[in-house]
Amino acid sequence: MSNSSDLKDKINEVIQSLKVKNQYRTLTKISSHGPTISIDGKSYVSFASNDYLGLSIDKEVIQQAQKIFLDFGIGSGSSRLVSGNHNLYEELESSIANFKNSEGCLVFGSGYLANLGLIQSLMGSDDLILLDRLSHNSLFSAAKLTKSTLKIFEHNSLTSLSNRLEKYRKNYRNCLVVTESVFSMDGDLSPYDHLQEICRQYNATLMIDDAHGLGVINNGKGASFGQALPSNVILTGTLSKAIGSYGGYVCANTSVIDLLTNKANTLIYSTSLPPFVIAAANLSLKKIRENVAIVKTLSEKIDLFKQSIGIDSDSAIFPFKFNDEQDAINASDHLKEYGFFVPAIRPPTVPKNSSRLRFSLSAIHDDHSLKRCAEVLLDYVS
Repeated sequence: MSNSSDLKDKINEVIQSLKVKNQYRTLTKISSHGPTISIDGKSYVSFASNDYLGLSIDKEVIQQAQKIFLDFGIGSGSSRLVSGNHNLYEELESSIANFKNSEGCLVFGSGYLANLGLIQSLMGSDDLILLDRLSHNSLFSAAKLTKSTLKIFEHNSLTSLSNRLEKYRKNYRNCLVVTESVFSMDGDLSPYDHLQEICRQYNATLMIDDAHGLGVINNGKGASFGQALPSNVILTGTLSKAIGSYGGYVCANTSVIDLLTNKANTLIYSTSLPPFVIAAANLSLKKIRENVAIVKTLSEKIDLFKQSIGIDSDSAIFPFKFNDEQDAINASDHLKEYGFFVPAIRPPTVPKNSSRLRFSLSAIHDDHSLKRCAEVLLDYVS
């Protein structure tokens, strides 16, 4: 009884601590359709979704998913290495690889699983991992699950990375430098092309999480190196944001893909994606590749919101920062009163004293909502 009681006390202490720091979270029932969501029967324009191009509600994508759904049913029934490797996977992986100018591609159950599977498969006890300080939780989690030495370099700092490599690289067999193309909480871009050159100098591999880049930057291509993905670069990403479906992927040379197929626990021991989900991702990616207008529309929305809210961004993510958690919560509540859903992002998701409203734009946001939401917020904080 004492052990059970001790655990209950610990749980209560953690929850109470979160409440005191205004970091306590609850799940809200939400019904969504495109840029509009419904909470308790009231509709809001949402700036919380990462469906950057609106492809999750694209009629042709839905029709394609419905067709495959009727042909093959709901689930896949097994992992990819048992009986769940539907032939649609080959088309999707080939399309992603071609789009990214990569030798190979492997699709996982989610972007989080792709990051965990890659880092755990590549890195061991005699290796070094260097992480950008503002990297996504999945990248930190993956690094900590390895037996590798983990060091942090300052956000987007070429000097900091060079200094870490100069100091530590020679002591380890392999080195993986980890960053993102677009950082999810600030919306800023990494200097990944310069990071790649530094990695080459020190015989290190650069891993770039392109989750928020694909479909948004570089005319929709996301992180790009021109004609071919460099041999010392690995790209990961998701199918759940701009592509509007679900899943994750790794783009790399064929030897890395072969290793992951044999060693990535998050692939081997996870049930594969439902066929209709793969089909939807296939068609969405085709639309991004062939329809430049949809990406251009998003760029126009980004430019309009820049002018309206007075924040510069090179991506579809706009942070409006507050020092105090409660101030961010109050601002979020105020916007809800006017019909806008913009959740407050608080520590530990973001660093201490940097709580914020995180605006995530979509090509299907209407211009009036963009301008009006910015106007309401600026009036509130003035």
